[in-house]
Amino acid sequence: MVLKFLVTVVLVFLVTGFGQLAWAFDSNAYNVALAQARKAMSRKDWRDAEQIADAALHAQDHNWPPSGTITEDFVKKLKGRPNSFFALVSLSADAKSHIFILHDESMTDDERSKMKAQIKAYTDVLAQSGVSVEEAEKIQSRVQDQEQLATLEEYKLSLGVLLGYSTWEDRIYFKTSIPTHAILFVPSIGLALNYTNAFYDWSGGVSYGIGDGELKFSDNSFDDHPKVTVVSGFASGLIQIHDSAAAFGAEVAARSVNVNGHNADGSTATTSPTELSALAVGRFRVSKLDLKFKGGMILGNPSALWAVEFGYPLYLW
Repeated sequence: MVLKFLVTVVLVFLVTGFGQLAWAFDSNAYNVALAQARKAMSRKDWRDAEQIADAALHAQDHNWPPSGTITEDFVKKLKGRPNSFFALVSLSADAKSHIFILHDESMTDDERSKMKAQIKAYTDVLAQSGVSVEEAEKIQSRVQDQEQLATLEEYKLSLGVLLGYSTWEDRIYFKTSIPTHAILFVPSIGLALNYTNAFYDWSGGVSYGIGDGELKFSDNSFDDHPKVTVVSGFASGLIQIHDSAAAFGAEVAARSVNVNGHNADGSTATTSPTELSALAVGRFRVSKLDLKFKGGMILGNPSALWAVEFGYPLYLW
């Protein structure tokens, strides 16, 4: 193979002269590198393909790769280059775009900027030389899509205030009597940490509420104004849809409920159960205001809990 190549070089020199000899040498070197780089691309070894292509381009032109803006004068200097040269430029840009997608999250800002600048320079060469405009646009589009996806996937942390109202039927156990019917109504205020991107909304927080309710006993006596206090902690996960305006998911909450009321005989009674609840959550966002509807069950209690909640961000990291 080497002997055949040397014989070809000599024959070209004798027939066409030194200028054509240099062109033939460049073309052959490019073709060999192109074949190797294409093999690397076929096995999705993007880094190997990039290094083979760039090494061949730099070996034949020590001013390669180009830096800065690709000018018309620069493109004119590329006229007369063999097709294999532009094929290597295209292949290298293609490989770089795949590397950019694969390693975008692990790159530093400086590495990301340099890679984007190289891809743009390579695709500008292809586009302005008129060799492969469509391929250049395809590669640039791939990079832009990755940047857009990275922006959508980026999580942001925020602290927000919550205003809520919940109601549920509960099992109340006083020491001397047990209400046969107990419905509690509790407005609340709280704080929540939200960790969100365009696809998911994770949050956790605490709230405190003071409310009242209705207690009915077996002798048909009532306590219409028991004092109810609730301290609650919750964690939720939502899947966001429709450009993050709407979301749905689930929430688990632990609540310490204190009920201070009256027994059937009129004496004062207090109970403080701790309850766990599992809720389905639907959220709708208008500007920065979140409106959540929650419904589900209290574990160990056959009744349902229903709640509505407003949230507004106070601080964004």
